[in-house]
Amino acid sequence: LVQVIGANDELGKYYADAKFIVAPIFDGSGMKTKIAEAMMFGKKVMGTSEAFVGYEDHLPDAGWLCNSKAEFIKVIMSVNEAVDNQAFDNNLRKIYQENYSLESAEIKMRNSLRNYSHCDIILPHLHLLEQKFKV
Repeated sequence: LVQVIGANDELGKYYADAKFIVAPIFDGSGMKTKIAEAMMFGKKVMGTSEAFVGYEDHLPDAGWLCNSKAEFIKVIMSVNEAVDNQAFDNNLRKIYQENYSLESAEIKMRNSLRNYSHCDIILPHLHLLEQKFKV
């Protein structure tokens, strides 16, 4: 059963109830936050090459690449019966936490700034950034 929800401010319930996420995104720019959200909720994604921009290193774990209607249908038909209802993939959650979460971004930012701490502009303000991000 495919259910189209439309605009919604709280998607957590829908992610929790989903077997997997379908992301037929064929254009756009940059990383798609819906892929990170799906990973945060431990859900595999069926998506296009465009949907997985920025997530290529985790594609085998994150889900299935589908670039045509026929590929989407084939994967949906083969996976739908194999995936448990409300399946939660702990490995995807871990990938999200280590690579795409706010906490991982803060750590990467802090480490980047520390690499440039010799700079007169950044050094005096590094402690303020650390306070703001509580690192």
